[in-house]
Amino acid sequence: MAAARVALALLLAVSAAAAQTAGAEPCAPRAELGGDAEAVAKVAAELQRLGVDASTDPTKPPARTSCPVIVAAVELDRGGGIAVAVRDASQRSEGRVVSDAALAAAWIESWLRDDFTAPPPPEVTPLAPPSTVAATPAPAVSTPLLDRFSLAASYLLGWSDDSTSWSGFGTSLCVHAGGWCIGGRVGYENQTVTADLTAAAKSDLSLLATASYPRELGTMSIAPEFGVGVGRASTARVEGCKLMDPNCDPMTDPMCMTMPPQPCTNPDGTVYVGDHFSTATYTPRLSAALRIAVPLFDHVWLDGLAAATAAPFGHSDEYAPIAADGTMSNGAAYPLPGDPMLGIQLGIGLRVGAR
Repeated sequence: MAAARVALALLLAVSAAAAQTAGAEPCAPRAELGGDAEAVAKVAAELQRLGVDASTDPTKPPARTSCPVIVAAVELDRGGGIAVAVRDASQRSEGRVVSDAALAAAWIESWLRDDFTAPPPPEVTPLAPPSTVAATPAPAVSTPLLDRFSLAASYLLGWSDDSTSWSGFGTSLCVHAGGWCIGGRVGYENQTVTADLTAAAKSDLSLLATASYPRELGTMSIAPEFGVGVGRASTARVEGCKLMDPNCDPMTDPMCMTMPPQPCTNPDGTVYVGDHFSTATYTPRLSAALRIAVPLFDHVWLDGLAAATAAPFGHSDEYAPIAADGTMSNGAAYPLPGDPMLGIQLGIGLRVGAR
């Protein structure tokens, strides 16, 4: 009887345990999501497809259950992917950046497996490390063309050490290199002068290599400039009038015998010499100048120039022509003035380009 009662008790205990086990609900995996709202919504939808209960309410306290629970933070990554950071009940944590919400959900679900040892990271699209992106050199910015050079054209007035005045024009071009502007300047001036009973037409052409150093002065630019080069000074006699025989015209009367040309006096006091004198000399040139630029429009300037020029080794003596046989010619009686050694030029014009 005792043995029968023990067997009956064991049978009842086994039946009760079986009934309790049969009535228990299955243990469903759960993920507590937080972070960026858009990323949370996308990952939660993918977790639901995988059979994982995903809570997206940040105000809801974590569920107290013995079933597996994973806490995950998801954010949209700047590279277009999704950054995921997970933490399980044993406080293990890890972060990954994956390409889309489906991969993020698959990786979170892998932490809920009963046989988890160390979930392998899902295959993700590699993203360029920030250091690599930061190390990429920025493309070089080229200087605009109009900020690389200066081109100017000016009207010139000049005065020389022989107390005569000149007029002409000049042009200059330079290219900016560092704080300097390296280039050249061309000037042409002319005049007509009288000396005693004769006159001369004079011209001066100069070609200089220049270096200027522009500095800002408010909205203006001021630039000292130095130049060295060569110049050509030319002198040609300007003849006065000459008298012909008034009694006949050789153009209409072939029997007309004209008298030799006779000198006469022009209203300006000059006479006819008839030697057709013309000469030119070449000398080195040295120049010191100051340029001032006042802005008119974008890259357009009012350009002012003040320059002093020296022509060392120039022909400053009078030109007294000598006949081919070495004797004094008619022109020797009427010498022409020599070339100046020093001159001052003032110019006004326009400049295009940089200061």
